[in-house]
Amino acid sequence: MRDPVYPYRGADEAEVPIPVELVSFTASVSKNIVTLSWITATELNNSGFEIERKIENSDWSRIAFVKGAGTTTDPVNYIYNDVVSDLQPGTLLYRLKQLDFDGTFTYTDAI
Repeated sequence: MRDPVYPYRGADEAEVPIPVELVSFTASVSKNIVTLSWITATELNNSGFEIERKIENSDWSRIAFVKGAGTTTDPVNYIYNDVVSDLQPGTLLYRLKQLDFDGTFTYTDAI
């Protein structure tokens, strides 16, 4: 089952298109690199994704921006490599902040 990043707010989800339909969002670790990958099934008005990282007991911080595909009905694969060699050992969390061209945004769940 596909999870939308967000449906239009205040509307019946069955009647409106989903602006960005997120299929998956995963992380893998190899030595000092965390590879984040996500796939969208469709995109509408998608400016892009801010990538945010949280180190245990700290606040979320923006670490990068990945440009979106705008509007497409084709699946899009995204990858971002976070080099974490300068961080203290501990638990890292990541989330995406999906941004529309009009400034509307929504967060994914943390991984």
